[in-house]
Amino acid sequence: MADQDLRKRTVYVYDYTKTIKNLEINPSFIDSLQKITSKKIIASSTEDQLRLPETIQKFTTLMSHDHKKGQSDIILDEWEQEMYTLFALVQYFKYEANAQGLATEKEVEYDGAELQAMTAKIVGGDISPELADEVNKLASTLKVV
Repeated sequence: MADQDLRKRTVYVYDYTKTIKNLEINPSFIDSLQKITSKKIIASSTEDQLRLPETIQKFTTLMSHDHKKGQSDIILDEWEQEMYTLFALVQYFKYEANAQGLATEKEVEYDGAELQAMTAKIVGGDISPELADEVNKLASTLKVV
């Protein structure tokens, strides 16, 4: 049997039953996280993209769950967990930015036909790098997620 090169390393293990407090976050994180979320959705499999509405419904249920009454019975797979992390951070940061008066309303224009054409291409599986850039640009304009 070959000699093993066993080593030790100290790592951090976090207590998920606690809440991180007193964070200060620049609102630019909202836009950046929205872009990351859009890119992740576009890069996802067709199956994952098609289950996005159902997944977002799970997120809504989780976010409205009273955790004082115990753990929710909703189980998320790995893709859903990653999406939930992004979704929840965006929603939390938006809520705090609004509550602190850091957000203003702004009317934006977009081409509805262009949006429908992009959606059809995505659903059809035609996700070229050019289309991904167009979607990211439109998502950034519409502040989606």
